[in-house]
Amino acid sequence: MQVLYPAAYGIKNAYKQFATTQAFTDYVVFPLEGVWSLTAKGQQLAYLDKNESSYDIMIRIPDFVPDDLIRPALQAVKAKKSLPAIDQLEIKRIPAMDCAQILHVGRYDDEPASFDKIDALVASAGRKRLSKVHREIYLSDARRVAPDNLKTILRYQID
Repeated sequence: MQVLYPAAYGIKNAYKQFATTQAFTDYVVFPLEGVWSLTAKGQQLAYLDKNESSYDIMIRIPDFVPDDLIRPALQAVKAKKSLPAIDQLEIKRIPAMDCAQILHVGRYDDEPASFDKIDALVASAGRKRLSKVHREIYLSDARRVAPDNLKTILRYQID
């Protein structure tokens, strides 16, 4: 995460300089996201074992930011800051998909109750969850917000 925010703001600043004649001349950096899954062992268990979690952490880059702007912006961030892990960043395109989601308010450990609500909604619509992978979009800063007030969008892919 020490690399994601400087990278996101570096891309934003590069876009601001580029976009003086574009429809969008600025944007708000998106919130932190995590795509969570389970290891092969974790997927076999009948219960959730957090030690068997795997995840990718990311910050979205808006679609209107040109691809050829991203790498030079990251190189500029690398030149200004000592961030050796910046070379480990990956830029990925994630295709659109049908999803179910809910706004979870509260502790991260209480998320299963919100997933139960999504599961019930999805089942009532005659749809189903496609995998145990889910996305969390962190709308609150856990360093500054009381755990009972954290806001997180929970989302997973459905058929």
